Amino acid sequence: MISRTIKFIENPLPCAKKEAKELQNQDETAQQLVELELEHEENHSMVEGEINERTEVNPCEDDEYELSNSQIQTSQHRRSERKTKGIPPERFAFFANPERIKEPKSWSDVLKMENPYGKQKWIESTKEEMKCLQKKETWKLVTPPLGKKLIGCRWTFKAKYDSKGNIERYKARLVAQGFSQKFRSDYDETFAPVVTYTTIRTFLAAAAYKNLNVTHVDIKTAFLHGNLEDEVYMSQQEDYIEAVQEQKVCKLNKVIYGLKQAARAWHLRIGECLLKYGFEQSKADPCLFTLVKNGNPMYIIVYVDDLLVAGKEDDIRKIINELEEEYELKNLGEVTYYLGINIEKSKEGNFSLNQKNKI
Repeated sequence: MISRTIKFIENPLPCAKKEAKELQNQDETAQQLVELELEHEENHSMVEGEINERTEVNPCEDDEYELSNSQIQTSQHRRSERKTKGIPPERFAFFANPERIKEPKSWSDVLKMENPYGKQKWIESTKEEMKCLQKKETWKLVTPPLGKKLIGCRWTFKAKYDSKGNIERYKARLVAQGFSQKFRSDYDETFAPVVTYTTIRTFLAAAAYKNLNVTHVDIKTAFLHGNLEDEVYMSQQEDYIEAVQEQKVCKLNKVIYGLKQAARAWHLRIGECLLKYGFEQSKADPCLFTLVKNGNPMYIIVYVDDLLVAGKEDDIRKIINELEEEYELKNLGEVTYYLGINIEKSKEGNFSLNQKNKI
């Protein structure tokens, strides 16, 4: 389309005069069409005005005319009536994962479950969590202090899947309702960094370049190892209230999931531990720790309770043994899945990342 208000005269180009003449002819033709259209509209409006003056319109007929116009306009903008609208094609069913289960939102949802196998698995996970909390001496039962705010707690449930989408384990956490905590009274700082994806890719690239092994380590109940500096009181979980001590509350000795300061306390604790072993904390990413010993490099990245350790096989085994003295952990072996990313190692030692399980 060529605008009627703009002329492009480009003399240096070949055939410039010919193009300019064609543009002028097109402009004149367009001007004539506009004049004819205006003249036609004026004549039409004059005729329509005469008809309106000579003809009396019946109100009933006018209503019918307006109704018919509205029907025409409605029919022009009708919506799609396809029965399959919003429904994925059947061929996508081959990519669906039938093993995905519905996770309970609360303890009452667990008790109402109709599937006995799933119900038993969730109940066992809560017992395992309570056993771990008691083993760590996370709290002690005391008489409720006067003038001290009491926070509640609840269960949260999560099914953990492996890289192939199969259920790996049923996980339950007793979580404090930290939303009721007051700033400066129950906590101070809360920020805790996590490793970035850029650091993860750089970490794997360095491991491939230096031909290092990469091992995945999971620290169990990581937040329970954080040091609690504030005085916090929590009510007992209603389904695990100890007999003869119903009126008492839990005075927290250690950080528990859900507290505002929980993530920060754990990050400081794991950082202090790695620095004690001779690692240096990166200035570019506080979740990256490096160590060079006897000419052998070693790298560790931390994402909450998930650690990746890169180094020679003997060095990795040694640092894992040292960590086991501090924490209860699970050695997952050579990394294949980390933070939703599939990690594949070739025979040449190169790493390739993908998220096929997300498609």
